[in-house]
Amino acid sequence: MRMPVYIALLISIFLSGCGERKIQVTGKVLLKNGKPLPGGMLVLSPEAGGLKGGARAYLETDGTFVLSTDAAGDGIISGKYKVLVVHPPKKGGEDAPSGPMLFHPKYSDFATSGLVVDITPENHLLEITLDPPSSRN
Repeated sequence: MRMPVYIALLISIFLSGCGERKIQVTGKVLLKNGKPLPGGMLVLSPEAGGLKGGARAYLETDGTFVLSTDAAGDGIISGKYKVLVVHPPKKGGEDAPSGPMLFHPKYSDFATSGLVVDITPENHLLEITLDPPSSRN
């Protein structure tokens, strides 16, 4: 008769350890000259198998951001992530043509950006610096 209670207890203990907690990650994106990237978006994708999902963050005009996965500012689970940067749109919204490139276009593709972040409870404040568009890499 007491067996279902023990099974329910074991299941609840097992399930409570299954879901990794998300870490709130904040940071800033800077250009090589030290100025903030005034808008745009960061997108994170797992570097290797085993991690599911990714995260995104819209950049404020001062270059700051808060990562989100399912809801605004909810964070991301620990792991290594590739990073790409989306250029800020020109005034007039997303459909307006973009202005001059503020950073090297390599950062706009996961395959070429070279940016990888390792998110841990200890590493949750990020600073990302981007090369100028004329850099030869």
